[in-house]
Parts: sequence; structure tokens; C-alpha cells
Amino acid sequence: MELFLGFYFGFMLVIILYNLHWYAITKEKSSLYYVGLRVCVTIMVMQSILATPLDEFYQVLNTNVIFVFVFVFSKEFLGLRRNFYRLNAFVNYAMIFVLSCFAYSVITGHYEIFDKPYSIMTSPLILLGCFVYSKGYDPAKYYVIAWGIAISLLVISDLNEYRGFDFYPEIPFTLIGQLIGSVILSYAISVKTGLIVREKEEQEKVLIHQAKLASMGQMIENISHQWGQPLNRIAAYIINIQVYIKEHYNDNEYVIGALEQSQLQLEYMSNTIDDFTNFNKKSEAKSSFLVSDVVAGVYNIVGPTLKKNEIIFEIAERTDFSVYSYQNELSQVILNLVQNAQDVLLKRLVRQAKITLVIEKSYIRVQDNAGGVESDVIDYIFEPYFTTKMQGSSLGLGLYMSKLILDKHFNASIEVVQNAESTSFNIVFEE
Repeated sequence: MELFLGFYFGFMLVIILYNLHWYAITKEKSSLYYVGLRVCVTIMVMQSILATPLDEFYQVLNTNVIFVFVFVFSKEFLGLRRNFYRLNAFVNYAMIFVLSCFAYSVITGHYEIFDKPYSIMTSPLILLGCFVYSKGYDPAKYYVIAWGIAISLLVISDLNEYRGFDFYPEIPFTLIGQLIGSVILSYAISVKTGLIVREKEEQEKVLIHQAKLASMGQMIENISHQWGQPLNRIAAYIINIQVYIKEHYNDNEYVIGALEQSQLQLEYMSNTIDDFTNFNKKSEAKSSFLVSDVVAGVYNIVGPTLKKNEIIFEIAERTDFSVYSYQNELSQVILNLVQNAQDVLLKRLVRQAKITLVIEKSYIRVQDNAGGVESDVIDYIFEPYFTTKMQGSSLGLGLYMSKLILDKHFNASIEVVQNAESTSFNIVFEE
């Protein structure tokens, strides 16, 4: 037994130092709270083994401090404050209740209120972890496993102590449960921290991508300002030349026609700059707009490139519908899908390449005839930083950002449907 106790205290020291070191590197608060929990529990175990009873007040105080650390560790590790507001409030109330019981016991001197089986008092932690895990928070499974093992062995110990069971009383079930639980929870903290680091890296790259888009928008806006006046002057010169020619050379149809075409080209250039400027302009407020207007704006942007690459672009407007949100963000999503379709058509050298955009009540479909997506790719196309393009030519954020925009601002989803001849990206709006 002495050998086991030596191993227990030595191992707990390693766990405490490990989590302190982990906190110093990552500043993850759950590591610090877990250190506090393990220190208090170790002090309690040491006090009981050394058979040097403390004053009841200090015993109950240490028990309450343990519960406080359990609460704050659980709140931080499970992310209750960020993701589960009501559950976080419930844990806060539970912590207030425990502290109120402590205050009552100090005032009245009735400390027996805390002389209860710890397995019963801590069992709700398993339910807490199960609930959070059911909501999709993966690290919570380690929390459930760790507390499940620790509390299960604590139940055996409590049965031996409170119910007079004689189930291998010489085995320190509680300490074994603590050893196993501490290993799992320490590992879980490192897993959670790794997820946080990856999320921060993803956010930073997304912010960089957004900053590049913003810079491009600012650049186009500057070009618009710089080109606007010269284009107007050239247009005025052409009008004056037209008037002069009609007065003096009215029979020269070639020159008059050439000037008219020049005027049309200038108007086209001016409208194109306006389209790019409006497209990249940040939406300040939500508004109601027709999907067909968004598609028309996208075609004004990408249409010339599609014509140059001999790609047919067909709009099948079956049932137009309106959306209340940020118009430019939906434009960015559709433009990204059209450009992706163009890239794959050019990459595969498809003859009679065609992109079809279908507008029908509650959904938009962007379809190309470049063949299906590779089977080993289709499960990852909406993940961040995944790209099938040449290394360095794409960040792999297009479809990921599109999915985020649709989910956050349009209450819509995006799915990919494919067969041997075509691939379709369907945007489905919730009615």
C-alpha cells in the first residue's frame, strides 16, 4: 500500500506540473483550474492517509474549494459560457448553492451537511458532459469518460464506507479512479487547446482573406474615381466629333459608325467599373432583393471572361424570389461557384463547355458539364484550406466561406450533387 501511495502522490505531482507547464505555454484556463482541483484533492487525500484530522471548518472549506474548482473547470473546459448560456447559468446557480450551504454550516456549526457520499454529489457531472457532447462538442467525450471512471470507482468506495459492503476494502478504488481520470482529463485539455489553436489559425487566415478582398475593393474604387473623369471627357470629345462630322461629312457612314461604337465601348467600360465597385462595396444593412438581380450582377462581372473562354452561360429563371439579407454576400457566393465551374471546365478542356444557373423558388443551382467531382475529394470540398487547384494559386477558402455566409446570413445550406456528366451546387433557402 505504501508503494502505491508513493506512486499516487508522485504521479499527481507530475500531473500538476504538466498542467502548470501547459498553462504557461497556452494560457488555457482549464489547465489552471484543473491544477487547483488536483492540489486540493491531493491535500484531502494526504490528510486522510496521515490520520491527522483537521478542524471541521477547514475540512469543509477544502471540500467547498474542491467543488468550486470542479465547477469553474467544467465551465471552462466544456465552453459553457460561450456556447451554452442556460447551462452555464445553471452551473452558476449550483455553485452559489454550494457556497450558501458552506456559509450556513459556518454560521450554524452544522457541518454534517457535507458528510454525504461524494459519488452522489458529483454524479451530475457525467450528465453535464453527456449533454454537451450530444450538442457536437467532441472534447466532452473525454470529460464523460474521465468522470465516469472516477465516479464509478468512487461509488464502490462509498458503498464500502456508508453501506458496510465488503468488496475488496483493501483496494483504494477512489485513488485509482483519480489516477485514471487525471490522465484522461489532462489529455483532454491538450486536445481542447489544440482545437482552439487550429480555430485561431483558421480565423486568422479567413481574416487575411477578407482583408485581401477589402483591399481589392478599395483598389477598384480608386480606379473608378481615377478613370471616371477621363472616360467622361473622352465621351464628350466623341460627341463633339460626331456633331462635327454630321455637319461637314454627313455621308461618311464608316466614321459615324465607328464613333458610335466607341461611345458604346466607353459606356460599357464605365458600367463595368461601376459593377465591380458595387460588387466589392461592403453592405451596411440588410435589404430585400431579387435573386435574378444578383445573378445579373454576377454575369456582368464574369460574363466577358466566360465568352473569351468560349463557355456558354445559361440562366434558367423558373421562379424568381426575393431574399432579405446582404445582397453583395450572396453575389460573392454565386460568383465563387461560377468561377469554380469555369476553372474546372478549363482544366479538363471540356468541349462545348456550359454553365447553367437555375433560379427556382427557395433554391439556386449552379451546374457545369465538366463531369463529377472525384470520390476522394467530394467529402472535403467545404472544409477550410482544402483545394484541388495548383499549390499557391488558391487558399482553399472559397467554398468554406460560401458555406459560412449562407449559414450565418441567409439561413441557407449548400450541397453538391454529381453524376458522371455534371456537378451541381445547390443553395437551399429555408422557407
